[in-house]
Amino acid sequence: MKILFILSNISFPPVEGAHEQTLRVIDGLSKRGYRCSLLVICKKSLSFDQKSFCENYPNLTLLKVFEDSSSYSSALLFRMMRTVGGGVWRDEVRDKFLKCQSDFDLVHAEGIPLAPLVFSSINIPFVLSVVDAWSLRQFRLGKSYGVHVKAVARFVAALVGLVAEIFLLPRAEVVHVVSSADAGYLTKLNPRIKVRDISVALPMVQNTEIAKTSDEQANSVVLKKPTLVFSGDIRVGYIRDGLVSFLVNVFPKLLCDFPGLKLLLLCRASPVGALHHLIKGDSAISVFEWVPDYAAAIKSADIVVLPDANGTGQKNRTVQALSLGVPVVGSPAAFEGVGIKNWRQGVIAKTPEEFVFGIRSLLTRPSLAVKIATNAERFAISRFSLSVILSQWDNLYRDALNAKI
Repeated sequence: MKILFILSNISFPPVEGAHEQTLRVIDGLSKRGYRCSLLVICKKSLSFDQKSFCENYPNLTLLKVFEDSSSYSSALLFRMMRTVGGGVWRDEVRDKFLKCQSDFDLVHAEGIPLAPLVFSSINIPFVLSVVDAWSLRQFRLGKSYGVHVKAVARFVAALVGLVAEIFLLPRAEVVHVVSSADAGYLTKLNPRIKVRDISVALPMVQNTEIAKTSDEQANSVVLKKPTLVFSGDIRVGYIRDGLVSFLVNVFPKLLCDFPGLKLLLLCRASPVGALHHLIKGDSAISVFEWVPDYAAAIKSADIVVLPDANGTGQKNRTVQALSLGVPVVGSPAAFEGVGIKNWRQGVIAKTPEEFVFGIRSLLTRPSLAVKIATNAERFAISRFSLSVILSQWDNLYRDALNAKI
């Protein structure tokens, strides 16, 4: 099968887990015999190294790279307005797509800003991967800001997304999201949306060696147990807010019970603002923007904590943490759509008190921690391994082809 992938807001080398996940799946499909070609939209031309990409993925065909610095919301709104005003969405991406679509059996577009493409003259099956329910996430984030100008911006973005989801998504043969919770949300918005949830895929190889931090890290330390590890991009508001809440409401109480407790933060960026002041000078907390071996850093700890304040969509951190044999304590948002059973494959903590209780229980009952971690590893590998996820994509593409006939 020949598939044309149109990818919105992507980078190479990947700067986000979502970008890495997309390329992992496409590469896996190509190794299954799919002939995959790509039209790529990136924020800046420098954020996508075309030469390096072609060297790393010789089995993929890179047709063209477009630059678009617009945010998801503004890109979606602009393209929807042009669609309504001009009858079709006219720009470089659409024109290139229409010229080459006859060379493919199916088009797979990823990103809600590409939803207006379904208004184009498409003669082949169209799969739209929106990854998560955009309006749901924006509504949640808006509520979390309370009375603030940022809340207004989020609610406006949510309304734009809502219009696209209700009126554009039903036009695609199949709409993909990674969470069953998001699938249910979109179905309630419009039962005509043919939505399918396929989760993220685990890396093919998990490196279990203990990582050594870079010499450039100012606070490079030898980790001593008991140790907690937090993983998340603190540039994302709901991840940063969850971490702040954990540091204020949970970690101090745990230090009273476990004076030697350490917290390792894998956070992709330098802490600023309130977060910086919370951790400044705290010897119990080690901050790393980057580690050479993510899996090993996770496995060096006793417990993974994922205190996401909001969020849907990609669950790379959650799924990978479950697969690495370390017990995970996370918020309902962190586990949403993953499908674990509480206190069997992980611990779901709805409040700071439940976080304290869950972590304390695992640290004082090693046999329970081992049992939950073992169950989680088996669960994650059986459900999220790359081969399992690729088989689900096989089925989705077949359904899309049949729907067009």
